[in-house]
Amino acid sequence: MKGRFHKGDNKWLYINQQMRDDCLAILALQETYLNATQATSLNDTFTDMLHVITSIDPNHPTAKGIVIALNKHLVKTCEVKTHDIIPGRALLITMPWYQQEELNILNMYAPNDPSTYDERTVMTPSDNQCFWEMIHNKIINLPQPDVMLGDFNIVEDSIDRIPAHLDHANAVSALRALKSHLNSQDGWHQTNPSDLTFTYSQSTRQGGLTSKIDSMFAHFGMIPFCKEWSIDPPTIHTDHEMVSVWGISTPY
Repeated sequence: MKGRFHKGDNKWLYINQQMRDDCLAILALQETYLNATQATSLNDTFTDMLHVITSIDPNHPTAKGIVIALNKHLVKTCEVKTHDIIPGRALLITMPWYQQEELNILNMYAPNDPSTYDERTVMTPSDNQCFWEMIHNKIINLPQPDVMLGDFNIVEDSIDRIPAHLDHANAVSALRALKSHLNSQDGWHQTNPSDLTFTYSQSTRQGGLTSKIDSMFAHFGMIPFCKEWSIDPPTIHTDHEMVSVWGISTPY
């Protein structure tokens, strides 16, 4: 998201409109720089439409930050429970869903490390690797996420980057261990096994790299009930695409 404003325009006006027009029930955002006071202000401004839940790193309030925005027209917001797992980096919510069921959503903004490595170099744990290991350890005694999504700042396969290259092997292993623990699968890849689509593009000035570092994983029991996986440009100014899915239910 890269903050609330672009050239003086408040991005939350466009977020509110897109959630209303496209009937988005839940929207997970990263790099939001939104503190609790600002979130309260947004909830007061969009009181009939949005319920905004924020997580910010108090030591770095103008960096990082994640938000889960709920559409009051489509979901209940009065009984939502939150777990601020890593402030500004990982936020878990439990919310009422279909009938008497609950839905657990984990929104994450993983650290960005240098992604290539030389096997001759002594390997030390990267910030990205430590992030996945910390999440794995902290969620053991929490509601297990049905959906985990966000900006992972890592890809599991070299084909998901242009130019193609491997990411830090230990970080990839840590992410896969978390996915295995949660029985999570990438529904978009399952639905589009032969498609090559990217979610992040650098400008030519930045180097022109592209990658699929934004992902959404769902519990394997939910995958058959998730329809219309898509990667599309959002309405706000950003260098990331939006991953979306319709019709999540939890029958398992």
